[in-house]
Amino acid sequence: MMYVLGVADSRLRRLSQLALVLVAGLSLCTPALAAAWPGETWTSATDLTALNPSGWASNLSGAFWNPDTRRLWVCTNGPARFWALNEDGLGSFQLEREYAGTGDLEGITQFSTVGDKVFVIDESARILRAYLVDTGAASDTWTLSDIPDWGNSGPEGIAFVPDSWLAQSGFVDGNGDAYPQSVHGASGFGGVLFVAVQTNGWVYAFDLRTDGTQTFVGRYLTSRSESCELAFDPSNGRMFILHNTAGNWLEVTDLTSTLSGSDRKFNTLFEIQVPSGSNIEGFALTPAAYSSAPGDHWCFFTDDSNVDGALRWFEELPSTMAKNAGDSQIAGVGQAVVIPPSVAAYDAYGNPIAGLAVTFAVQSGGGSVTGGAAATTASGIATVGSWTLGATPGENTLTASCAGLTGSPQQFTATAVLGVPALGPLGSAALVLLCLIAGLVALARTGTATNSRHR
Repeated sequence: MMYVLGVADSRLRRLSQLALVLVAGLSLCTPALAAAWPGETWTSATDLTALNPSGWASNLSGAFWNPDTRRLWVCTNGPARFWALNEDGLGSFQLEREYAGTGDLEGITQFSTVGDKVFVIDESARILRAYLVDTGAASDTWTLSDIPDWGNSGPEGIAFVPDSWLAQSGFVDGNGDAYPQSVHGASGFGGVLFVAVQTNGWVYAFDLRTDGTQTFVGRYLTSRSESCELAFDPSNGRMFILHNTAGNWLEVTDLTSTLSGSDRKFNTLFEIQVPSGSNIEGFALTPAAYSSAPGDHWCFFTDDSNVDGALRWFEELPSTMAKNAGDSQIAGVGQAVVIPPSVAAYDAYGNPIAGLAVTFAVQSGGGSVTGGAAATTASGIATVGSWTLGATPGENTLTASCAGLTGSPQQFTATAVLGVPALGPLGSAALVLLCLIAGLVALARTGTATNSRHR
């Protein structure tokens, strides 16, 4: 038996290494290109239209959620009005303030680098305007003349992406050159404004200056021929592009792009079917993570035509945790397992969540860990530093937990044995097979010896 194990030891280690490669490959798999809506139905979501039934009877358009102030912003394109909503302390929302704007308001956002202003886009005039949050006074304007005058098929959705994510995502300008940060320094806003337009589904990018001028960065094709809203998740760097066409779709991109003919086109990670086929023009979402913890798991849609509600609040979009690698291993007593256990965290849409605090802790077996306080990477993976099994042969268990994630905690098992090298999951399975073969061989030899004695 020990001879069999000795011969197989190097092969088992190679199998364990192969298992690592296979698991790593599987963890890089992306969700299906087209996905069903992961949350509740449209009519099951909370209808907030009653907060302003006359003001939102029609033409409700853009939406934006600010995770720092916990405010929801929405706007209408006729009359030109926008509103801030805050939580009412009773599990819902209330109107905090109404603001008067100018023009054909279609999109609304705030910049993470500018807390005292709210920005709205005038579709017909192709003008971006900033208003002071405290007083509602008009502050600054930018004429986005690089967007052609497409009339009522022009700019609709807007979203701001800070420098940190421009660099991390490998964002490039319209010429394909790296654009890792605003080129305007203290005279800019520390990021880039993206503008979705209806015509051809283009998304334009502008590097704004505080003096009302801007640098045109580039324009990008998307997966559809119409775009009406943008929402950026600062916790994972994903841009959601709402397409009010073909039944309404959300496209998700990581802001990388490739050439499509002579134009640049955002790389589409996947698309999600919107849970309504009405005139959906606005979309806002809460970040998948906030301050190292899972986010609220919410999103909001606006329906310009107010069919079954102009403003719907979706609350059933939980993020999940699942095992990634390192379960069902075998190691010698007092030895570390070959593959440090790891878990993967994904939001409801299938995007990896970075920056979540995950705790690995020994539950049974008397072992120990290093690096028990881990954080998810940009790929959504959190890995314990090491897991050393206890001094007594038998089962050891380890848990990985992150409050607020569906599937938390996850439990890993490993078996501590005497005189056996540490084996990963495939190696453990191979060991069981080898033991079975060795047992059969021994049984056969016993039978042969018995037969020979009876001759």
